[in-house]
Amino acid sequence: MYKTVLEKVCPQAVITVDRFHVTKLLHQELNQGRIEQKKSAESLKSKPRQKLFSNLKGSKYILLKREDNLKEEQKEKLDTLKKASAMLAVMHELKEEFTAIFDRSKNLGEGTLKLIEWVVKAQPFFPKFVRTLKKWFAEIVGPV
Repeated sequence: MYKTVLEKVCPQAVITVDRFHVTKLLHQELNQGRIEQKKSAESLKSKPRQKLFSNLKGSKYILLKREDNLKEEQKEKLDTLKKASAMLAVMHELKEEFTAIFDRSKNLGEGTLKLIEWVVKAQPFFPKFVRTLKKWFAEIVGPV
């Protein structure tokens, strides 16, 4: 809706999407996955799994922060979290891959191809984010 209104009101405007807001949406869905995994562990009444998740308070920021920037203790906590939830392990890896596309792509063509490949892999884990990404794809990879 926002995009359509903007196109009608300002037909000459070039719409771009900044990396911060795109990454923010990815992080929101990753955090939602973390919350759902914790609730799932609690509802199963599995004491070992509940204990594992309860010992991982503060895991939100460890999941969202770039793995390269984690301290050793945080990396250990991340590894424990990944062992507790295979889904969160995959989601975290996909988040790291997404960030790497923007950091390491040598040109627009390479970055676009990598992003398309990422979308295919990420669809089952980040359905809401992938929908948004597809809707705004041209503006995300377009000229800055």
